[in-house]
Amino acid sequence: IFFIVLDEYASSTSLKKEFGFDNSALDSLLKVNQFFLSASSASNYNVTPFSLASTFNMGYLEKVNDGEVLTSKKFVQAMETYRNNRILTFFSSKYYQIRNYGCFDVTGARLETTPFFVYAYPKLIDDRTAWPRLKREVGWHFTMNTFMGSDFRIPENFRQTKEIDLNRNKYNFNSLLREMQQESASPRFVIAHLLLPHEPFYLHADGSEVSDTLLVKGGIDEKKAYLEQVQYTNRLLAQLMTYVAPKGQRPRVVIIEGDHGYRSFGGGNASSKEFPNL
Repeated sequence: IFFIVLDEYASSTSLKKEFGFDNSALDSLLKVNQFFLSASSASNYNVTPFSLASTFNMGYLEKVNDGEVLTSKKFVQAMETYRNNRILTFFSSKYYQIRNYGCFDVTGARLETTPFFVYAYPKLIDDRTAWPRLKREVGWHFTMNTFMGSDFRIPENFRQTKEIDLNRNKYNFNSLLREMQQESASPRFVIAHLLLPHEPFYLHADGSEVSDTLLVKGGIDEKKAYLEQVQYTNRLLAQLMTYVAPKGQRPRVVIIEGDHGYRSFGGGNASSKEFPNL
């Protein structure tokens, strides 16, 4: 079983309606490779840890109310619910090997890359102390300028985050390709998660990198940049199709989903648009 999550990948219907973008080429590619396409799919939640925790536990989450502020505590609760989820516990009991190239640790299969939202755990304490609050309120002002002047610079935390994100995507995708080319003696449940086409919008449609200065200064059209990464993600999916059909005797299930739809519409009536997913 291969469970492939493409972060914030909206449905083709949503892409057509909200962006004027025709994604029928991907739909056709999936159909040719015998995928079933859900035309009216909608995610349970519009935030990754909640969406995955709900899916892998086959139910809605308690004490998550619409419109509430998403605190570090709630993020941690969702991640811990996903860590010990019912689906992987079941398959482990049936002697499946769990291969985790995802975004969060799961019981019995820790990540080999930096997890998403790793900052949420220390923030449970840090957010209540003075120094982190000071950095959050006024520290941003000093990150893009030199200490003694007004010369612009790329913040070091941006460089570090970008390196982590791009390396994680590369590692997860290459690991998924390798797993799909293998035929193992025992059954496997392989989770793969790419931070695509979700922001940050590091990449053009051809995979070349967007200017760091443009990203940091906020000089991009976010909808256009999102579509660029949708097209790049489609290039990766085309590579996967070569390995979808099993070469050996063991039957194979491949599930590809967006954990939620596009989320940066803005405006008061945008929430209903955030759920239609691939």
